[in-house]
Amino acid sequence: MRRFVFPCALALAVGIASQASAAAVLRYSSDGTAGSARDNLVVLADAGDTVRLSVFVFQDSGDTRIAATGLTTAGFQANFNTGVGVVSNATTDAGFSFGPPATFDNVAGTVVSGGGVNFFSPVRPGKDTGNALIGFFDYTVQQSGSTTTFTFTDPNPGSTADNVLDDASFTNLDPELFANAGTITITSVPEPTTIMALSGLGCMVLLRRRRR
Repeated sequence: MRRFVFPCALALAVGIASQASAAAVLRYSSDGTAGSARDNLVVLADAGDTVRLSVFVFQDSGDTRIAATGLTTAGFQANFNTGVGVVSNATTDAGFSFGPPATFDNVAGTVVSGGGVNFFSPVRPGKDTGNALIGFFDYTVQQSGSTTTFTFTDPNPGSTADNVLDDASFTNLDPELFANAGTITITSVPEPTTIMALSGLGCMVLLRRRRR
């Protein structure tokens, strides 16, 4: 199995610049840890590889609200181009287990995850750490040389209860999170035989041109 993960420098720079005024952001990881989460995540994988993609909510630099109070609800909808891979195992983190189970649709190209906290729990997700895992899903690459892009939107447009702070005002974070939500891009590396075939075809074309 060959897999590489790296931040897209240009996209990351644009994302940071555009989110400079935001207090809460979505970030994405392919190893399940908050420490590796990126505003824009790029993963290189082979056909047949399955990548687990985790979605976190973070407080932005200079903001302390999530660390101070934690969250009462969190959620997202991921939208992706279909036909070159499949999503499976969509799961909402146990911290937000009060709500419907996470869902996915490989025909429509959507993943929806999120819910509310157990109000009897003494600790709210994100309190003290400033970040919380909303949920995760698996993506299996089926087509060599393909690219899949996941964009993120409000799972319930018009609702003010999808991403809410556990403060006195129950502050709605949706406008901040989804204004510049970033992306996940999965790029499948072409098989070596395909690359060799294309290279050979290119050489034959050049030889023919020279003979003429």
